[in-house]
Amino acid sequence: MRQSDSPLESARIFHHRAVIATAVAFVGLSTLAIVWLGSGPGKVPSSGSRRIPFVAEKTNPVESFETVREVIASGGVPLAREAAVAWLDRQARERLVLETEAETMLLDTLRQGGHPAWSSGYSQHLFNSACNALRIRPSDGGAALTRILQSHAASHPDRVLRLYSLQHIDSMRKSGHLPDALVAETRAMLHSLAIAPDNDVAGTALKILGEWDGPSSATSSATVELAAQIATDRSRPVDVRVCAIHSAGPASLDPSRIIASDASEPIQLRKAAIARIGRHGDQSDLPSLRSLRGESARLAQAADPALQSLTRRLDSPRDSAPMPYPSLPTTTTP
Repeated sequence: MRQSDSPLESARIFHHRAVIATAVAFVGLSTLAIVWLGSGPGKVPSSGSRRIPFVAEKTNPVESFETVREVIASGGVPLAREAAVAWLDRQARERLVLETEAETMLLDTLRQGGHPAWSSGYSQHLFNSACNALRIRPSDGGAALTRILQSHAASHPDRVLRLYSLQHIDSMRKSGHLPDALVAETRAMLHSLAIAPDNDVAGTALKILGEWDGPSSATSSATVELAAQIATDRSRPVDVRVCAIHSAGPASLDPSRIIASDASEPIQLRKAAIARIGRHGDQSDLPSLRSLRGESARLAQAADPALQSLTRRLDSPRDSAPMPYPSLPTTTTP
């Protein structure tokens, strides 16, 4: 205390110092109490070296079947959903055979449609990844998965899942994993999808039928006839007609000539027809292809390679025969 300070002033200063000291002591004791409580039984140390299991599980989910099971049962948080798909993708990529429990759970999930909390995009993603994993040496030879794919392809309300189902059926067929006992009914299902006038996956179904027997066998005459008919059916969606043109092989040449020259037809369809002419046409098609090339820049995108393909075949005795469609036997000799 300075000598000039009055007794009243000195008392005030002493009071202020006492208040400050009391506050500092209170803060110190509070800090000690917090540290002590944080280090008690069942608590996480303040150093952060351990994490509460629940938090760790939700923020850093492991790519495992346990995570897949949790996501299927509860819907899962976003990171857990990503980990579930990643685990399924790894199973398929590394060709790891699923355990019986995992196989059964995934098949049930595909049948039932997944968790209601999932978005349509995630449902599609998990469906595709699950099918890839289930196709690796299924315990029943693929019968259960094929049945599910047939059902989804025929009637699922989500067009993307219908397309995925058809693609997986095609993959199983190409790899020789489609059960023999289900081949006939699978082809019948594809045919029914192809002929349905209002079916928006008819083109994909027709394409699979057209390629069914592989490059060493001719496409069945019934499929070729159906494809040629659909290609000229204006009531069909454009993408279905495009698939039909490609599926009809050489039988698509005559309708392709008509479609390519018809300005009222959609550009996308005309370009597909022009490509068919380049693959299966003859000398008489050169003038029309040159004319189409000059009609518009978009048609030129198809006409230029078609002209190159047709000219190359006509100029080479070795390749004088039309280029075979992939599902037709080659007619040229090596």
